[in-house]
Amino acid sequence: METSKTPKVLILTTKGGHGLISGSHAMREALLEATSGNVDAEIIDFFKQYSPTGAWLTSIYNYLLRHSIWLNTFYIRTLHLIRPDRWKFFYKKPLRGLRRLLLEKKPDILILTSQYIVSMIGYGLSKTSRRPITFVGNIDPGTSCVPLWFDDRIDFHLIPTTEAMQAYRRYGFDPKHAIKAKLNIRKCFLEAHHQKKEDVRRQYGWVQSEFVVLFAGSREGYMGVIPMVKSVGLLNGVRIVAICGTNGELLAKLQDLAPGLNATLEPLGWRDDVHLLMRGADAVIAKPGKQTMKETLAVGVPLIPIDFPSVMQQELGNLEYLENREVLLKAGSIEGIANCVLQLRDDCAFRNKFLARLDSVRSGIDPSTVARCVIDAYRARLED
Repeated sequence: METSKTPKVLILTTKGGHGLISGSHAMREALLEATSGNVDAEIIDFFKQYSPTGAWLTSIYNYLLRHSIWLNTFYIRTLHLIRPDRWKFFYKKPLRGLRRLLLEKKPDILILTSQYIVSMIGYGLSKTSRRPITFVGNIDPGTSCVPLWFDDRIDFHLIPTTEAMQAYRRYGFDPKHAIKAKLNIRKCFLEAHHQKKEDVRRQYGWVQSEFVVLFAGSREGYMGVIPMVKSVGLLNGVRIVAICGTNGELLAKLQDLAPGLNATLEPLGWRDDVHLLMRGADAVIAKPGKQTMKETLAVGVPLIPIDFPSVMQQELGNLEYLENREVLLKAGSIEGIANCVLQLRDDCAFRNKFLARLDSVRSGIDPSTVARCVIDAYRARLED
């Protein structure tokens, strides 16, 4: 393996959902901080550049995510069942792209942050004589973690939780390829926890006495939040802040809905300050994606997960992770969402106990641990 004073790191991902993208940026950020900037780390959307079929499958995911959680869940479960990542007749162009990528970029370290490319990249690397040290990161935290994340042709898997380690062992993968790590997240969410909630609310012009509920939609914006907003909007003394991402249609519909609600409704488009919006909120309502889950834990705000009408397989593990640590709020329906809001708002003893448990769970999030696992394994390889 060719080396240099400044290691070259390629983080390969796919743009299917917020978690894969945000997790990749968290990985890059952690590596830069752990090495005091002495690393050259680049994020690459592998499907977009090297696999038209993969990009097409990803576009279907994003389209369905905008419109129907049920259809999106069915689609993902189908993909996990039929395992298109193993269809080698799709490999020809991606493998050419991988060879070109390795030749042109000459990476020392390769990190995969999407389960949909692990098998494909593992196969390609097995055909390569000169290869970088490889890792799979951004792995889902629950025991329902899908086997697409694991491949013994990859050098190491950064296992973030005891639950994910159980899944890894249950699937029968080689223990020598597993490294115990922690959950990774962008630093801004950890730092947001230290800001006073009152100061953040003042920054946004929110009334201090209001109970602020943040609908944290995905990058695509989920149209299904509309009936939930209506239900929570019947409550008095509540401010609903709804992030619509790139979904202009959702933004327009919520703007039209606002005048007829008892609650104050503030629809927002694409935002780069989600960490502060979360910090200023009293509760976050969102699909239980792994990055959203970790972000709420880091910021210290209760997550009311949209756990209906269905939940993607890997997201079941996110709910499991929260339940095992006694910080899971179960909604189960549109009415249940509003009931969770009421419980958090009106039951001070419950809310304070819940927030105390959230603080204890934050210790499972540590980007520096994840980065050190990568750097230590890389340095050990150099010494061999």
